[in-house]
Amino acid sequence: MRIGVYTLGCKVNQFETDAIAELLLGRGAQVVGFHEEADAYLINTCAVTAKAAFQSRQALRRALKHSNARVIATGCFVQADPQAILDISDEVCMVGNAFKERIADYVWSAPRCLGMYLCDMSSVKRISSLCVSRPLERTRAFLRVQDGCNAFCAYCIVPFTRGPSRSLEPELVMEQVKTVQSAGIREVVITGIHVGMYGHDLSPGLNIFSLCRMLCHAFPAMRFRLSSLEPTELSEEFLHWAASTSNFCPHWHIPLQSGSTPVLKAMNRHYTAEYYANLIHRIYAVMPDAAIGADVMVGFPTETEADFEAAFRLLSGLPISYLHVFPFSKRPGTLAETMKDRVRPEEKALRARVLRELGMQKRLEFWQKQIGKPAVCLVERRDEDTGCWEGHTENYLPVVLQGSELLDIRNQFVGIILKEIRNDMIWAAINEE
Repeated sequence: MRIGVYTLGCKVNQFETDAIAELLLGRGAQVVGFHEEADAYLINTCAVTAKAAFQSRQALRRALKHSNARVIATGCFVQADPQAILDISDEVCMVGNAFKERIADYVWSAPRCLGMYLCDMSSVKRISSLCVSRPLERTRAFLRVQDGCNAFCAYCIVPFTRGPSRSLEPELVMEQVKTVQSAGIREVVITGIHVGMYGHDLSPGLNIFSLCRMLCHAFPAMRFRLSSLEPTELSEEFLHWAASTSNFCPHWHIPLQSGSTPVLKAMNRHYTAEYYANLIHRIYAVMPDAAIGADVMVGFPTETEADFEAAFRLLSGLPISYLHVFPFSKRPGTLAETMKDRVRPEEKALRARVLRELGMQKRLEFWQKQIGKPAVCLVERRDEDTGCWEGHTENYLPVVLQGSELLDIRNQFVGIILKEIRNDMIWAAINEE
């Protein structure tokens, strides 16, 4: 059986798609591109924004054009709005987030896998058993150690679609890392829906810092990258340990959401703009070459022009390396859905454009500061046009290795010197010292 697979959304979705693909391969299936002819199509959907929900519907419609193929939808859009999928077609098998580990069984069910496998996610107490032993990308692997969220930010549907926070037992985390290491993986991205809540539900209790410390110590030949961390979850001890640990990547993604304290309060975010700014400056003081990224939302219902200007001033003055900017969109069932929207759509678009331009400026400034410095690149792929190898540094700079055409260095850590910025990439030379 040929199965086309398509993923939208977060790193956890990407991990789960890889894990499901592995289960399908174990049944003898052939996993192909979503654009290819197949006997079945699996779409792992997202609902975190209205745009993601729209893209999920688009993907379903594309798959349904193959009249003789089964179509299976899973993920957060299925969980959030199954009726919207029924409105598109009654010939879609819907698999909620609690049942993803059973998808391989459903794919083989006869005749067209038309079931609806859904439940109330608030009742789910166990993290799924999905795991990846043969990552589709052979240099880097996502490792999902946590699922769900208890935060209930006013704008966010995820606690409803993913359920409460659940953590993977540390023994199973270690086992999965050993497995991907034996498959040749050199870097692991530790991820979750709210990864900073890792271990709070385990007994004895752990936290994400203790997990990172345990992994870096146990696997010194691998490097570990943390997908994101909430502002209140990075302690001074964690920060200073990270700065002194060579195989923990100097790369922090710290969501901001708003640079206005009143808007943060309305969002149910439990910190102030001043707290966030102080945190970023502390990170920069301890790890000046670290990449520091932020998520920012524009157009929240209570956001005034003055709030937006405060956010712009805040971000302009911070040593941020890049920004992920999202316009607010109402999500069904959230507190923000009931709020009167003060911001016109065209104003949201303008504010998003302004911050994206600031983000591009911040990224270029960060890159320019790195030129002339040594780094370590994990070599990932060869560029078809130049023949040169490409990869990422520990602080996630995308690099092209000059003069590497004749080398065989895929999946190796290579010492480099960062030379120049060209064609939206950083060109580097192999460090011969």
